[in-house]
Amino acid sequence: MLRFKAIGLAIAVGAMLMACGSEDGGDNGGDVCLTEASGDRSAYPAAPYGTSECSVIDNHSFTTADGNTLSLGDIYADADAKVLLLTTSAGWCPACIEEQPTLEAWHNTYSSQGLRVVGTLFADENDSPVGAEYAANWVNNYSLTFPVVADTEQVLSAYYDSSKAP
Repeated sequence: MLRFKAIGLAIAVGAMLMACGSEDGGDNGGDVCLTEASGDRSAYPAAPYGTSECSVIDNHSFTTADGNTLSLGDIYADADAKVLLLTTSAGWCPACIEEQPTLEAWHNTYSSQGLRVVGTLFADENDSPVGAEYAANWVNNYSLTFPVVADTEQVLSAYYDSSKAP
């Protein structure tokens, strides 16, 4: 059950990248806010950014497993990207470990249709912040081909209750 909640959260957060922002910070009276992205995706959507449903997620940047930087703007600029599945994981989280093969399968099956999967890691087995080396080990341990990044500053914790499993 926990695995499905984690995946549901990842889908909800991921959908925010491609969601339309509203000028009032996202309160749209319950209307569905996903729309087709505009033709020009060279510039990331402008602020205001927020954490509520239908608001635009800030253009966060992360350290990749190979030590480079990947931002949400990089993915947004990908003309073939339609949906971003942005997951958050920790080394101490059994459900996070369990979902890696499913995420890899989704990446392999749906990336040609526009799905972009990005795994973020914020803590190791001891709940300590992680860096590129930990992300690289995670990729190798679970044979992942989608990008995995370190959320060292835990910026994504603004989008979920960080006192619970990711």
